[in-house]
Amino acid sequence: MLFNDDVIVLAGATGRVGGATLRRLHDEGARVVIVSRSADAAQALAAGLERASTATADISDPAAAAKVVAEAAARFGRVDAVVNLAGRGKFVSLADSTLDDLRINLDGF
Repeated sequence: MLFNDDVIVLAGATGRVGGATLRRLHDEGARVVIVSRSADAAQALAAGLERASTATADISDPAAAAKVVAEAAARFGRVDAVVNLAGRGKFVSLADSTLDDLRINLDGF
């Protein structure tokens, strides 16, 4: 196994790329902490995955993101990697984007 019980905090697992990443990390032996704004969505993803746990947070808030990582480290004794696949896909020019449009992409983890 590529990840021998490595602890990986993963945000954005509810999307297609994030879901595929979650499954691959888990299949390769990682313990994955699924971070989502929706507790129900995170729990649905974790169902049936023996090495998955969940955390509810909006990672566009730097304090919330830091808290998730700190809680994972306290629970598992370490965090080996943090992956942010959360983001908002809004197809407009950068000049037409608002700070809220960009916040999750720029501030998450």
